This record gives sequence, structure tokens and C-alpha cells, in this order.
Amino acid sequence: MGQQFPLCYRTSSMKVHSTLLRACLLLASRSAHALRVEGPPIAPVDHHQPLLKLFQKGADKCAAEVGAALAEFEHTVDEEDRSRLQRAFAAANGPTMLIVGTRHTICMTDNFVARADTLSTRVPIVHVALDSVAHQACVDDIRPRAETCLACIDLSRWLPLNVSNYGPAATRLDSIGFGTCAYRLIAWTKPVLLKIAVSATRHRFLMIDTDVVLYGDLVRWIGEHMDSRALLITGGEAMQDGRWQPNTGTMSINGSSVPLLDAWLARAGDPDDFGIFTAGKYADQGGLVRLLNATPNVRGAVQIMPRSVVGECSERGRFATHYNCIDGKIWTMQNRGEWSPRTKACQGLQSAPGVAAYSPVDQAIHGLLMGGR
Repeated sequence: MGQQFPLCYRTSSMKVHSTLLRACLLLASRSAHALRVEGPPIAPVDHHQPLLKLFQKGADKCAAEVGAALAEFEHTVDEEDRSRLQRAFAAANGPTMLIVGTRHTICMTDNFVARADTLSTRVPIVHVALDSVAHQACVDDIRPRAETCLACIDLSRWLPLNVSNYGPAATRLDSIGFGTCAYRLIAWTKPVLLKIAVSATRHRFLMIDTDVVLYGDLVRWIGEHMDSRALLITGGEAMQDGRWQPNTGTMSINGSSVPLLDAWLARAGDPDDFGIFTAGKYADQGGLVRLLNATPNVRGAVQIMPRSVVGECSERGRFATHYNCIDGKIWTMQNRGEWSPRTKACQGLQSAPGVAAYSPVDQAIHGLLMGGR
């Protein structure tokens, strides 16, 4: 597994393995807009205006509205965007990794791809951008330097994160932070994207946060160790009732997982989703924890990877370390020699122990997409 993609292309030396290059180009070309510098036109989208209003409310003022929005969340992805992502996964002829980003996570994405390039087995990566700045960075800055096959998928029309396109009032999104409406809407993209991707491929794929540093072929490990009865396998975080709880920073599913994803998405926006802390977790992860706690037979379909395999809370694992649970992620990575982005702006990014290298607003969005927990 994964061995058929040892190298898609090597930009620095221009040595090309023609068969694998064709596979990578096919993956990109079938992903409409993947090779475009600009994103799709930001046309008015029906669901954007109410979402913009929600984004400007505090967490304690929007429960009913955001709950209603999340109840229909899966259906707010328009068909063009859905097809774009499906084509990317349909084009892949082997295992793939799926990452998600915004303009606030560009440097983490840069570092993730750079670290993935050091592995002996390179698994193709599909990057889904939720705003146009992140997509342009993927196309212009990250992919040209990548040795791993990287497809850049633009889903910037889904959520109104290109705030400058909506006038001065829309730029006042300083309520984006832990527990806010925007937090939940962005975090809940994960199970939606999983469901779209699994509908298009018969191959295994791994959805992974970009604050995870890989040391080996985790996709292959999952293929060899995932229980045949499991529908979902995740990392493991805090203990509850003597059991590890799932961490959605590393997830893999199979083609039979759609009912589980539907049950998970049904938890989006329920009343328990609006406490600042819910079972110790936020948003999508909190919804999964609540589902497992309430449905014992579903818990049996979710497998937790040993923390010796995927380390959480910056504890080193054999195949990966997830830099969650901590502030100062970049400082910690730098201190351990695991921060090696290739764009100049990211190379110069600094932080101190326990201090984020972002503004409060940027750190809030960064945290929710990176696990933030």
C-alpha cells in the first residue's frame, strides 16, 4: 500500500518518473481549478448571508440559528464543489491523504508537506482550501516545492471566509474563536468532507490535521491494523470511563462508513454542542464523543489507534506526533527540529514557549482546524 507512489515528481532535479507523473497530473487535472492561480468567482451564495450574520454573534447568542444551519450543513456544499473533490479522489489509483486549510494554516500546511516529503513512501495529498488565499498558496507556493503529489482543491465558496468580498461589515469577524458560531461551522466540515471523499474512491485515505508530523507510512499501518469490523479509526485522546476517546486529527474510514457519518453529522448543532466544553472536546470531535457515549453499538465500530503509534498532545508516536493540547506549537516543533517549511514567510515565523505565533483571531481559527485541543 502506497508503494506505487514513491515519487510523483521532483521539482528540484526535474527527474520524472513518467507513469507516476501522469498519475499526479491526472489527479490534478481532474480536480477543476486545481491548476488555476485564482479561485472560483465569489458569486453570491444563498447560504452566505445568514452565515455572515451568525459569524458576528457570540457563542451564547446563536445556538438556535447555528444549530439549524448545521442541520443542513452537508447540503450547503454546491454540486460543482462537491464534484471537484470527488474527481480528485476518483483520479487517485491508490491511498491518499486529505488535509484542510485556511489562510491561517498556510505555514502548518507548508510544514506538513515538507515533512511528508522526507518519508520513504510518499502518499499523494489532497489539500482542500476553505478560502481563496489558502488555495492560491497551495498552487503558487507549496505545490511547486513539493516532491509528494499534491492536488489543490478550491472549496472557498462553501463558507464565507473570503470576508473582503462581502463589504466592510463582513470584515468584523473578531468573534471567530473557540466556542463561537464560526468555530463550529468550520470544524464540522470534517465529517462532511469525509462523506464526499468516501463516495468517490475505493482506496483507503487518511484525513489528517496539518499539525501532525509524520515519521512513517501511517496509511499503510492503518491498512494492516484496522479491524475488519471497524468503520472508523482515529487517534486517541483523553481517557473517559477507562477508555480512550477519539481525536479527529487522524481519521480513516471505509466505504461502509456512510451510516456512521450520517449519525455523526446528526449530532451537529444539537443542544450539547453549545457548551464551551462538551465531554472535554469541541464541535465535530465533541459530537463524535457524544455519539459514542450514547450508542454502545456504534462505539464498537470505532477503533482507536494506540498512542504509541500516533502520539497526542505533542508526545512522540512511532508513526506520527500530533501537536495538539498545547500553545506554542511552532516553538515546540522548532525546538524538536520538526519545523521545516519552505516558504520564506513561514521560515521566519517564530513563537515562544506557550505563546501562539498568531494574532488572537488567527490563532482561534488555526486552533480549530488544527484540533486546538
